[in-house]
Amino acid sequence: MTCRSRLSARLFLALGVVLATLLALGLIPEAASRSAAAQGAGKKKVAIIPFAVSGDPDLTGMGEFVPDMLAGRLEGRSSFAFADTAPLRGTLPAEEKGLLSADRAAALALRLGADYVVSGTLARRKGAAAFTAQLYRRDGTPVGDRIVIPVKGPDDVLNQLEPLADAVATTLGGAEETPSPAKAAAAPPAGKAQEEAEAKAAAQEKARADAEAARAAAEQKAKEE
Repeated sequence: MTCRSRLSARLFLALGVVLATLLALGLIPEAASRSAAAQGAGKKKVAIIPFAVSGDPDLTGMGEFVPDMLAGRLEGRSSFAFADTAPLRGTLPAEEKGLLSADRAAALALRLGADYVVSGTLARRKGAAAFTAQLYRRDGTPVGDRIVIPVKGPDDVLNQLEPLADAVATTLGGAEETPSPAKAAAAPPAGKAQEEAEAKAAAQEKARADAEAARAAAEQKAKEE
């Protein structure tokens, strides 16, 4: 561990502690206003989960502060509200961090009242470090491809939160334009839907014709009697 990387890690953690203190005291207006009422009705809510960190002791602890730092960068780039995930800091089990299964993502969305969940990792493998993130819908289905942002080291983490925020904002925008796989599967193809509508109309027409024929037969029988 170099002196520079050790200093960068300490600075990052110190920044996180200061941020957490300001959040608790309500001294950061944007963060303090992250309540459902303050953010206005009708906005979709995004929950950013603390990132799992691995592979480099210099990165330890940084993942806990990613949600607030990433949300702060996203607030000016999207029309979404952000769930308060501060209570998860330091308490979330390891299996509920990182890249999640559909069931875990859906459970976290339900717990936090969110329409979307963002989770990921900050990890070093084979000498290379990177942010890896994934967006999930409320039902746990992933949206788009995994986002991978290279990080040179602890002193580069803050810089790379900017491109990470850009990528997450782009994926969120695309999520609103694309139906979830479950909804898409439930909706019949356009051609099939038209065939079903035509078949239904034909059946209704036949039923009317049968009813008219029965009425005419009844009238004829009445006259003969």
